[in-house]
Amino acid sequence: HDTVTSPHHTKIPPADADVIIIGAGINGLTCGAVLAAQANLRVVVLEARERPGGLCETRQIIPGYRVPVFAHWLGPLDLALAKALKLHKHGFAIAANRLGAVALDFEGRHLFLDGHARRGGGALASHSEADAKQWPIFDAAMRKAATSVAPWLTESPLQAGGAKSGFLAVAKPKGAIEALPIGVVPLIMPSIASLLEQQFQSPSLCAAIAFEAIVGSGLSPRDPGTAWRWLHRLALEAGRQEGPMHVTGGPGAYIHALASAAKEYGVDIRLRSPVASIIAENGQVLGANLQDGTQIFSPVVISSIDPYTTLTRLGVARALPLGLKRTLRAMHGRPRVGVAKVNLALSGQPVIRGIDPRDLRSRFLIVRSLAALERAYATAEAGELPDELAIEFVMPSAFDPTLAPQSGAVISALVCWVPTAGPDSQKNEIAKRTIGTLGHYLPDLPSRVIAVDVQTPQDLTAITGRADANWAAAGVPDYVAVSDNPYSGPLKGLFFCGEGMHPRAGAVGLTGRNAAEALLATVLRNSIKDR
Repeated sequence: HDTVTSPHHTKIPPADADVIIIGAGINGLTCGAVLAAQANLRVVVLEARERPGGLCETRQIIPGYRVPVFAHWLGPLDLALAKALKLHKHGFAIAANRLGAVALDFEGRHLFLDGHARRGGGALASHSEADAKQWPIFDAAMRKAATSVAPWLTESPLQAGGAKSGFLAVAKPKGAIEALPIGVVPLIMPSIASLLEQQFQSPSLCAAIAFEAIVGSGLSPRDPGTAWRWLHRLALEAGRQEGPMHVTGGPGAYIHALASAAKEYGVDIRLRSPVASIIAENGQVLGANLQDGTQIFSPVVISSIDPYTTLTRLGVARALPLGLKRTLRAMHGRPRVGVAKVNLALSGQPVIRGIDPRDLRSRFLIVRSLAALERAYATAEAGELPDELAIEFVMPSAFDPTLAPQSGAVISALVCWVPTAGPDSQKNEIAKRTIGTLGHYLPDLPSRVIAVDVQTPQDLTAITGRADANWAAAGVPDYVAVSDNPYSGPLKGLFFCGEGMHPRAGAVGLTGRNAAEALLATVLRNSIKDR
């Protein structure tokens, strides 16, 4: 389709909808629900797959056992928005919140970093007395910095060149430009590894925080800007006591509630409707072409797919400014590493050595050192599966009985790093090495495994339609805005509401909400008025 300069349209066709949203993931659904609920707009959401949700899906792997297919925790969610959309009416309920991180140690000297039990300092003393003294100082300083930037990061993506001073600035929804607090500027460019090595001696502590900063990004702990990703993660939690959470029924249950609420507000969610290209003429969006030949017309198209994929694969490349084209070309081909997901159905609840059953409402990290994390990254980047895997796992059936029978259990594990282009046969080896690694800390786990489900980076790409295999990788560089409006694209009427618009949003729905509110207040209202 020659979608940018079509000579066949002599006038704008009648609109089938006020807004088209590409993708029915957590951001696309959130954006659509807000637009319909707040402005009674006619919203059509186009989803290629047979079900909504993207990475937020709960699936049965054997009868009686259900697992989070990829994202295994959500949040921190905007509970005020959930209340406004009446999600509880549609089945939304929280099974556990504040899922704190626990860095497991083979000798039982586990580090509790956050969540319900802030016990990092006490256990840390067995690793390093100096670190035990430094940790509360560092933690308080980082959380103070995160709190200071939270209003900026949670309301709008960063932009470069917004302020006349030339310093990094941020556009708030009302359009005012304000400089970032000076205290956080030194945290923008460093790698998370260099930041931590200046502060701590403990390999376990450094590795755990680095893992938290980079998981899902496709970046190594030595990459510039990864310290900022860690700060952004803390900023998302600032002022929100619920923190990372598990929704009863898993992520798929939240998507079901969100989609049900959106439909009640009039959103038309069309499944099995893959978009082939965006229709546009003379720099103005007109709608979308579906792969089956159907055309849907609207003056506004909002893509919840990452900006890179939207701009390079949906027929708008010819309209891009030369500078942006060069930026996109420079990004092509990276990263070559990704995250695998291993889901296990078990015959009973395994025991984690040294962990009280009351602490099972946690996210458990297995990563020994920064050096081990770097070796795993380098090995995966070279196209091979690392011998030593870095893992984050949760045991959701310990606090959500809807996922497994009383006599069973499920484990959900994110596995770093694996090659993005590995053969499908690699799934068996990923499962084998994951179970072996978990078995060092859960001795009875290998004998309890009754079913295994493995999702590779290729599976993630197939689910999301992304050009890369990392859900937290920005579609354009973190601080490059496509235009003066942080959510708009190079065509009039084209906007973004996906994860690529924030450095570290995760399964939150934040960008979907922000995009909807920003567009309602500014350009979306004008576009509809023009039509």
